[in-house]
Amino acid sequence: MNRIVLDADLRARLGNLAAKLTLTDEAGNPVGHYLPDDLYRGIVACLMPDEPDARVAARDEFARDESVTGDQLLARLDESVGRWEGRP
Repeated sequence: MNRIVLDADLRARLGNLAAKLTLTDEAGNPVGHYLPDDLYRGIVACLMPDEPDARVAARDEFARDESVTGDQLLARLDESVGRWEGRP
């Protein structure tokens, strides 16, 4: 993966990279997207758990009725969507 080092001035111009950011060309066409590290890692962890037995463990938790409630899930999703949209 390529790496770009941001100086303090550029970070400030990019809103300190606290929320999702769409990068565009001069005409306003999207060319890419930035995600804060914790959001990126959360998405990757959901798609590809670090532990090989994570899916089995999740199924076992569900069977034991230890899963997250709908209200808890909605609250977490609302927080993530807010960060995605740039809300504090």
